[in-house]
Amino acid sequence: MSIDFEALFTLPTTITLPTPWPQGSSIDILLNKQLTWIVGPNGTGKTRFLRSLRDAGPGGARMRLLSTDRLSNARTPEGLERWGSTFSQGLPKSQFSQLLDANSRGGHLSGVAVLLRERPDLRVRVEATLSQLLGRSMSLEMTDGNLKPTMRLKTGTSYDLFSSEAHGVLELIVLLANLYDDQIDFLLIDEPELNLHPQYQSFLLSEIRRIRDKRVVVATHSPFLLDVRTIADLENVIVFHPDFRVPSSYRSNPEVDREVLALLPRMTEQHRTFFFASRPVFVEGYHDATVIGSIQRALGLSAEAAGSSLIPASGKDDVSRFLMLCTALGKDATFIFDLDALFDQRLTRGAGQNQALADRVASAGQGSYEQLRGQLEQDLTSLVALLLQVEETTLPTVLVPLKTYLMTRTEAKRRRVALLVALAEFKDALEQLGDTQLVSRILGRFRNVLEHLAALHVHVLPNGALENNLPSYTGNPYAVPDDAKGPASDAEVTWLAGAPSEAEIAQRYGALGEIVRSLPAQKPVDVLPVLQIDLANVLHTVIMGIREGQLDSADRVENLLGPDRWTTVSGLYRFEALQVESRSVFSGRVVVLDRFGLGELTCNFTQDTQTNNPGSLVLSPGNQSLRE
Repeated sequence: MSIDFEALFTLPTTITLPTPWPQGSSIDILLNKQLTWIVGPNGTGKTRFLRSLRDAGPGGARMRLLSTDRLSNARTPEGLERWGSTFSQGLPKSQFSQLLDANSRGGHLSGVAVLLRERPDLRVRVEATLSQLLGRSMSLEMTDGNLKPTMRLKTGTSYDLFSSEAHGVLELIVLLANLYDDQIDFLLIDEPELNLHPQYQSFLLSEIRRIRDKRVVVATHSPFLLDVRTIADLENVIVFHPDFRVPSSYRSNPEVDREVLALLPRMTEQHRTFFFASRPVFVEGYHDATVIGSIQRALGLSAEAAGSSLIPASGKDDVSRFLMLCTALGKDATFIFDLDALFDQRLTRGAGQNQALADRVASAGQGSYEQLRGQLEQDLTSLVALLLQVEETTLPTVLVPLKTYLMTRTEAKRRRVALLVALAEFKDALEQLGDTQLVSRILGRFRNVLEHLAALHVHVLPNGALENNLPSYTGNPYAVPDDAKGPASDAEVTWLAGAPSEAEIAQRYGALGEIVRSLPAQKPVDVLPVLQIDLANVLHTVIMGIREGQLDSADRVENLLGPDRWTTVSGLYRFEALQVESRSVFSGRVVVLDRFGLGELTCNFTQDTQTNNPGSLVLSPGNQSLRE
């Protein structure tokens, strides 16, 4: 008999969050939702939460968790030994109850095989699916008191299920058997995408949506399984965070909902990766992502190493929509806009959602963000009027193209952007128009707006469009044609591929380079700190051996360390020299073998070497990537 979910779970169930969440943390979750997604980076507690949900779910509810090791107890010797048998002859009938319990607790494959044997209705449904998708049939016959599942292809070839079937097929068997099992009310699945091709991930999602007599909670890293289509879907997403604050979910708001609904139909799998990144970075388009990613790589930075990702949207409107979506989800993210977005209402609304921005602007004595931006607009409008009044014959030459542009554009927003672009390069010329206080006020308010936004990881390029920050672009700075974006981007990627120095990159890109440096990213993995610690441990033993009179030459290091330790040490180090004048005066040289693509590195040591301070060990010849 199935549960009336709507009647039984109209109120949230409170789940106490386990360590490493702060003591006393809890979350309320509505269990009447047909499908709930749990998302977030690795290491944010999703698996622990599922176990807590399994163990503390509502009384009377039949819950089952499918853990990530659901195949292990039938595919690895370690897992099989857990049951006291290698199952080489099949699954003993005497252990059926234990195996069924293993499936109930963790969704284990061997337990699923027993379940399908005892539930022919489930076997038929699963086998029908396997036959249609993969052309396979299943046999669950008993032989000498043992269940030995076998599979058969359409060609007639038979083989053992446990030892010979593909991992993806085994995953489908476990997932579908438990999904179709009407004896459970709640199915909790940890990483259902394991071993599954994207098309079968999508198939599984469609099957989950189709089953109406149970509730399913999935913890996933797959954008194919996180196919959110509606606001209701978004409300069923629980976001877990690296800092272990209480997981968050979408806060519905009619104004935000309208913008998000315009975004959802166009969200691709690449866009949905933001759910899983620690702090994703949204940019306006493909060329922006290409250039910014190339600058990061040239600086030796990796967004992926920081758990981030660069996500190209379809223009500033969609970046603003992603800003609204992430804020409503409580999801940390970074956004990069061209300057024209500053005067766009979508960015203003998206920024206005953030209470931290409101508090920051208010504490600076500047009222609200909208007021500050409005004052900037008014001042820019005044400067536009002043510029248009000046006769071209008396106008500084550098401002003639600006005035020509302003006279051909009546849209206030475009005029304001053009003025800010000009101020970045022609401040002195604009001050010659006669109102230096106005120019100074504009620059001050503009700086304040950019700083307030940047504090919330919303970056606006101060020089206009991305192309205005690229030396390869030499066209009109006030109106960048679409066909110029690709060539400028390609030229910069080519320049960056030439391995420029950090100083050259900083000089070439200015404000854009500073923004790129502020993005979530890390240097490539640095082996030096771990290598220094390991070497310090070896040298400590060597130095103590010298001081105790047990070592007086390099060729005796092997004897000192002993065969077991020498086996590991000799795979990484070579002792080239050791001169011992006395137990308190000695020197030596050890070579770190080339195991890391850095070439051989040499470390000299003496009686004064501080092995308790590994960072003091000097490895030479030096490499710019190494700290000395």
